[in-house]
Amino acid sequence: MGDTMEFSDDYRNRINILSKSSLKNLGYKDSKDTDTELYNVFPGNSDSTGDSIEYKTLITNTKDSVSSISNLNYFMAIPDNFNVSEVKIDSSDVKYSIVKENETKNILVKGLSFDNSNQSKVLTIKGNFDSVENFSYNSNFSTSSKILLDGDYENILSQSNIIKMGFTDNSLNFSVDDLNFGLHSHLYANQIINSTNDDSNPYVEFEDRRRQKNAFSLSLKQESPYFDDENSNADFEGIYYIIIKI
Repeated sequence: MGDTMEFSDDYRNRINILSKSSLKNLGYKDSKDTDTELYNVFPGNSDSTGDSIEYKTLITNTKDSVSSISNLNYFMAIPDNFNVSEVKIDSSDVKYSIVKENETKNILVKGLSFDNSNQSKVLTIKGNFDSVENFSYNSNFSTSSKILLDGDYENILSQSNIIKMGFTDNSLNFSVDDLNFGLHSHLYANQIINSTNDDSNPYVEFEDRRRQKNAFSLSLKQESPYFDDENSNADFEGIYYIIIKI
């Protein structure tokens, strides 16, 4: 449930607002997703745009009696690379603006109104993520919506529950350490040569950020063959295969 907040004396007997938010990824459903938290959201890259997101807020006036009020604003921080494509209150399109506050991108919807007591409105925001190169993957974006008096950003009438999005770049990542095996005067078939790297860490670090983690294989092959110290035709190509099952 969202948090209810009483507010200024002018409105105390007319309206009391409860707002509750939820969101979903329209392009990909992770098994860990909840109503308020999304995992593995793809924010786009140089090849494609990111996921489409639908955000909803149920805004309810819980006061028993009320006269009409039409000068309420809806305000919420959104990620920098998120493009809003549609905003509706119930089934009607509404105007909105994108504003910056303390270097944060926000959406502002004006003219939220209530005509009677115990009335609810559903505000829906849809959009998608831009293609980006430098984005903070494996991090969370947290936000909550606020209901404000018109033009008064200090007077918060209601603040919704917190929603979160966790991002991924949906890729396989390899970091290869030094594979130098040094110089050897004599080599023979099936000889095992230890690396000169004394570090106990793995030679290849692997990170799987894919959303669908199916099995794959990776093949590593040395580009130039070994030769013995007399540079004869006895070469040792050294082909290596690594198969990783996920």
